[in-house]
Amino acid sequence: MDVQLSTRTRREQGRELPLLVWRFPAAARVIGSAPHGGGVGVRRWVINAQVPPAYARRDPDRHLGQLGISLGLAGRGVGMLTAADVRRYTCGADGGVEVTATVGLGHPILAAAPGVGIADLVAAPGVGVADLEPALSHARRRRIRGLARRRRVRRAARRGE
Repeated sequence: MDVQLSTRTRREQGRELPLLVWRFPAAARVIGSAPHGGGVGVRRWVINAQVPPAYARRDPDRHLGQLGISLGLAGRGVGMLTAADVRRYTCGADGGVEVTATVGLGHPILAAAPGVGIADLVAAPGVGVADLEPALSHARRRRIRGLARRRRVRRAARRGE
């Protein structure tokens, strides 16, 4: 899928805050756990907005919808929030699954570990609902392996290997 990814900024509470914006070339079926547009459905865009660590709004769904409108994003979309610096994203692909991850907190955890959290979103054009769950599981496994690999590399660097 030829997804357009861009980094934008917005002014909020006197601060410049970045956000990632994905625009799909055509509506895509997605599954996700986001506060705006989560669940299973057809969506045209995704945003991942950086917020301050003390984010306290009680209306994240409405807030993310307003951000989509302010960016000129048409149709239904998905909005996610993170305290991580979204400008420090990394991309990867494996087995037909493409991933963009933002891991920039001081002590990242295995966010995809059982009982902790899940991969936020999977978009799969032309894929039926029954096939989305295995795609999400695959994305979770890849995220866990990537985080574990980074942890091993950091340990080896500290030991001087």
